[in-house]
Amino acid sequence: MKYVIVYVPVLSNSILMIRKKRPAWQAGKLNLPGGHIEEGEEPADAAIRELYEETGLVTSSVEEVGRIHGSNGALVHVFTIFGRSGEIEQKTDESLEEIKTSLLALRSDLVDYNLVIIQGLIEGSMFNWDIYHEEHGYRVEIPYK
Repeated sequence: MKYVIVYVPVLSNSILMIRKKRPAWQAGKLNLPGGHIEEGEEPADAAIRELYEETGLVTSSVEEVGRIHGSNGALVHVFTIFGRSGEIEQKTDESLEEIKTSLLALRSDLVDYNLVIIQGLIEGSMFNWDIYHEEHGYRVEIPYK
């Protein structure tokens, strides 16, 4: 099970998120744009494709900033974008919302608290990290350079 999510800064203090309808465990909650990596597809290509399919935004420049390792064996590649074209457009039946990053940690409607951790790492210019879901919470590894 491999997935991608894309951190999309909208203004200097907000990010683009999706109010999920599916899968059932995410229904009604906010997540970053993203989805499954298709057979034979590279994670960066999946990020570019999913970004367009869900938001109408076009980019050719994504950067993988980290990975989330689920306790169920899932692996989520986390990307951010640098430069984009097109207008933000709801392209699915799931609504798009601009969320202030300063209030992210206070929200109770996030798919997972790892979104708060991701936001902090990206805003702190931390890259190539790994977040591990463990029995009693999260473990973050940031490699030494």
